[in-house]
Amino acid sequence: MLLRRCWKYLHWSTDNLRDIYTGVPTTFVMPVLEGSDLMYEWTVVGPSHTVVETDGSRVVIVFNNNASYVVSVMVWNNVSSADVDVEVVSRGVTCCPPSVDLVGSDSRSALRSRTIRVETVVSTDCLDYRLEHEWSIWIGNCIDDETNSYVSLPRPIRTDTPTLFLPARTLNYGIYCVKFQTCLHNAPGCNNVSVDLAVKESSLRALIAGGDERSVVASEKITFDGSFSYDPDVDRDASSLLTYNWTCEVVYVTTLCPFYTFHTCLVLASRCWCMQCWNQKVAANAKSMFCVSLWQLFCCYCNYC
Repeated sequence: MLLRRCWKYLHWSTDNLRDIYTGVPTTFVMPVLEGSDLMYEWTVVGPSHTVVETDGSRVVIVFNNNASYVVSVMVWNNVSSADVDVEVVSRGVTCCPPSVDLVGSDSRSALRSRTIRVETVVSTDCLDYRLEHEWSIWIGNCIDDETNSYVSLPRPIRTDTPTLFLPARTLNYGIYCVKFQTCLHNAPGCNNVSVDLAVKESSLRALIAGGDERSVVASEKITFDGSFSYDPDVDRDASSLLTYNWTCEVVYVTTLCPFYTFHTCLVLASRCWCMQCWNQKVAANAKSMFCVSLWQLFCCYCNYC
C-alpha cells in the first residue's frame, strides 16, 4: 500500500513557516492519511540545533542560530515509504517580552451582586510587534491550577484588553483563579499574572413600601407591603421565591401628660424658687435640701410625662 502524505507545520496558533525564532522550541508534525505499522526518521540539515523531543510523527527542535535549515522526515512500513522536506529560516527576536503589573492584591473577594474588575498595567518598548492579551478563568485556586476546570465566559465579555470586567452574577459562588497573559504577536515572549478570587453571597434586601418610618393615628389600620424585597444575587424575577417573616416590637412609647400634672410641676418649681429667694428664716442648708428635693420631684414628673 502506498502512503498518502500530508505535511503540516504547527507553531503557536499559526501555520506560518516564517514564524520560527532562534532559541525557541518549534514543533513539526507529519500526519499520514493512510497506512499502518509506520516508522519515522527525522533529520535536520543546517547549523547548530537541538532535537528536544521526538515521538513518531512529531518532533520538537530548537534552532540555535539565525540561519536556514532543512527539516526532513521519512515514513515507511513493510509495503512502501515516502519522504518530505521543508526549508525554514530561524531568526532572532528583536524585542523583550512585555512587562505586566497587577493593580491591587493577588487575592481578593467580591460579592456576586457586584461588577468584578481586575486590572493590569502592560508596558513595552517594542514597536516591531503588536501585543496580544488574553484573560481566562478557572475553577479553584491558582496553586492547584493544573487540575482546574475552565470557565466559559459569555460572548459580550471582552477578554483581550488589559482590564477585565465581569458583570454582576457572571460567576457562581466559589473560588476562582483569574489569569492574564500578554504576548508579542507571532513572536515568542509572554508574561502573565493571576488572581485568586472568592465570589461570596450578598445580603438580602428587605424593603417595606413607603419607607422605614411613618406616623399614623393609634386607631388607624395600616398595611405593610414587603413585596419589593429581593435577593441581589439573582434576577428580580427569581426573587418571588423568597419567604417572609414579620415581627412587631415596641421601641418607643409616647404618653400624653395631663394638664393638671404639668401644672403641678410648675407650681413645685415656683415654690422652690420662692423658698430660695424669700424664706430667710430657714437655714441655708435646710433651704437648699428642701429646694433640691422639690426640683427633683419636678423633674421626676416631667420626665415621666
